Amino acid sequence: MAEVTELTTELVSYFKGQRQAIRKQWVQAMQDKGLLGGLSAEELDSESAKIYDTCVECFESGKFDSAQTYAKAMAEQAVLAGMTSEQIVMGMLTLRDVYARAIFESYGKDPEKWAKVLDIYEPVANTILGIVSEAFVKERERIIKQQQKALLELSTPVVRVWDKVLSVPLIGVLDSARTQLVMETLLQKIVDTQSRVVILDISGIPDVDTLVANHLIRTVTASKLLGTECIITGVSAQVARTLVHLGVDLSGITTRPSLSDGIAMAFDILNLKVVPR
Repeated sequence: MAEVTELTTELVSYFKGQRQAIRKQWVQAMQDKGLLGGLSAEELDSESAKIYDTCVECFESGKFDSAQTYAKAMAEQAVLAGMTSEQIVMGMLTLRDVYARAIFESYGKDPEKWAKVLDIYEPVANTILGIVSEAFVKERERIIKQQQKALLELSTPVVRVWDKVLSVPLIGVLDSARTQLVMETLLQKIVDTQSRVVILDISGIPDVDTLVANHLIRTVTASKLLGTECIITGVSAQVARTLVHLGVDLSGITTRPSLSDGIAMAFDILNLKVVPR
């Protein structure tokens, strides 16, 4: 144990003493591989210093808190800059290789000592590589989920067609997640606008399953609990056949053939009449 501690201290001291030289080797190797496009000289110097010092700190302390912090910040910046997973992973692998070559240059003449130093170096280097890769993947997943949510919201607009009248035109494939979002968005809009009639137009929906049908029924029920009448319009022949085949109970649901018919019914409910000027 004492030998390991002594070798670790020696290795950290070596890395600190060779800081400038090893950093330059890494930057040159990255440039040769075309992994640093778009970074200025100042950015290269700053980022290489951060990465290098973070790695040395992990070797010295035996802890990886600083690596976690740096990896998260780096992943956010890299994703925003449009860097690929290959660039991130290859960059860290290149740094690991540069470190390893530097260790060989210092300890290679003593194979036994070199092997012991590698036993100290490799677990730390591989852990840091794993931390950085995981942070990048998680950030990518976060951005993708954020974009998916934004697309879902765009695909489920709640339109105010008249005072106290809302319309939700649904187009494309309905799944459980989207119908759940429809209900959440619609109920909030009903509360915000104090609307009395909602028209769910599903003329752009090619088909539905039992789960989606039940979600729509729950949406209608929830709207009624808020004091709002809900009308479903645009039920196609295919959807009608599917609902009948599935045995979905639509006895309490108000339907109309088209959106215009739904708007006309909404006006009747609100005791409104459109007349020529």
